[in-house]
Amino acid sequence: QTLTPPLPKMKYLRRIVRRFSGMPPRPPLPPFTRETAAVKTQKAEDAWNTKDPETVSMAYSEDSEWRNRSQFVKGREQIREFLKIKRS
Repeated sequence: QTLTPPLPKMKYLRRIVRRFSGMPPRPPLPPFTRETAAVKTQKAEDAWNTKDPETVSMAYSEDSEWRNRSQFVKGREQIREFLKIKRS
């Protein structure tokens, strides 16, 4: 049994771009089982718990987009800067 919901169109397109852009995939990869979903979730939680902006930013793709209220953050570098300010 897999737990992959249908992807919204933009997420699907980003996944295709990443696949052909040379960005390495980060395992575990979809389709997820209950066990691999738990592993992926735990890795993300462990990165956040380090409270290290560098470690946290590496848990996200190079083209990640975040929104914090009225602030928009795009890419790992901006994520790092955002977290440094937020956690200082």
